[in-house]
Amino acid sequence: MGDFTHFNAPELYFNVEIKGDFKDPLVSNLLPVIVISILLFVVLTITTRGEKKTLFRFSSQIWP
Repeated sequence: MGDFTHFNAPELYFNVEIKGDFKDPLVSNLLPVIVISILLFVVLTITTRGEKKTLFRFSSQIWP
């Protein structure tokens, strides 16, 4: 067996280029999470009673 250090073999190079639109998957995956988070916060804020509701200064009650 010989030594391969003196063997003049061509080197193999790969150039990989990735092109894609990342906005559509980002919006389609994050938008539902953001909307659900906002809706849960609104429901939590509306249904909070007692001393904790003064923290948000918001109440949906008609009477105090």
